Amino acid sequence: MTRSSVVFHSTTAPDDLGDTLRRSIDPEGVPKYLQPCFVRLFRKAGSRPICGAVDNNTFRLRRLNGGLYAPNLYAKWGPEYSGARIEGYFDLAPVVRLSLRISTVVILAIALVGILLNAIDSLLELISPKTLI
Repeated sequence: MTRSSVVFHSTTAPDDLGDTLRRSIDPEGVPKYLQPCFVRLFRKAGSRPICGAVDNNTFRLRRLNGGLYAPNLYAKWGPEYSGARIEGYFDLAPVVRLSLRISTVVILAIALVGILLNAIDSLLELISPKTLI
């Protein structure tokens, strides 16, 4: 899968961009789709619809109410002549990609076993047909 890059240009200074992002997003926690429904009813979530993590010059953003397969934005920023240049790409979380691969292999293995057992059963039926008495 090729990653298509996106580029943003910001007038914010590169040194201030990390602080601005930290103030604009909620810190990551347990995703809403993993919380039990009775907890979701009473817990007040953050007021911002985006959560993520900001490091030195990189950050990751995701929708707060996005499901398991909602893409994350992985990006890094650097200085530019009029502010900052943000280069990023959208991708699934690493745990989600791993679970998709594992579940695909398991489902294909179960299907292969089923097809193989049906083929063996058909061959045995052809070799020794049952006689009706």
